[in-house]
Amino acid sequence: MKHKDIAKKNRITQAVLNIVNEEGITSLSFGKIAKQAKVSSGTPYIYYKDKTDMLSNIYVEIKKLMDDGLAKKIENVSSTEDKLFEAVKHFAENFKKYPKERQFMFSLQNNHRLISESARALGMELAKPLFDLYSVAIEQNILKTNEVEIINVMLFAPVKWLIEDNPDVSNEKIQEVIVYSINSIIKDR
Repeated sequence: MKHKDIAKKNRITQAVLNIVNEEGITSLSFGKIAKQAKVSSGTPYIYYKDKTDMLSNIYVEIKKLMDDGLAKKIENVSSTEDKLFEAVKHFAENFKKYPKERQFMFSLQNNHRLISESARALGMELAKPLFDLYSVAIEQNILKTNEVEIINVMLFAPVKWLIEDNPDVSNEKIQEVIVYSINSIIKDR
């Protein structure tokens, strides 16, 4: 078995993120990745058995990065509306902090057939605190819809678009958009 060099693996990961960010997910090839990572064309196969394995592993690592700390942030506030705010703010902060990772994650979520079923399942498991929060909000009957897909779109699409359109947007502007997003799905009281 060939020796696995963590620095080379990290260069491969960065090459994947760069290519997806600059050219899109469909432009990925092991040859292009190897060239950008400055490794031999066979080196990616030391770390991954194929493209699906590579994308799946990187996706899970990025989901861990993006979801890390979410449960604690939503535990630290009391109302469901505040928990929703903290959840969206958590992801918005990470979307800003990790732009290439954000682009990669969304590219794979839009092309989920490129990753393994186990990677998709683990990604969903990592997002469990968010989906549990949605369940609580639905049980409390405070939302205008009970459809998780619509809840996700209304909460995250505006923030995602704002950050993609203006990566240097202020935290205050992001928080303002989060408030509008939450208000758009909360029933009038």
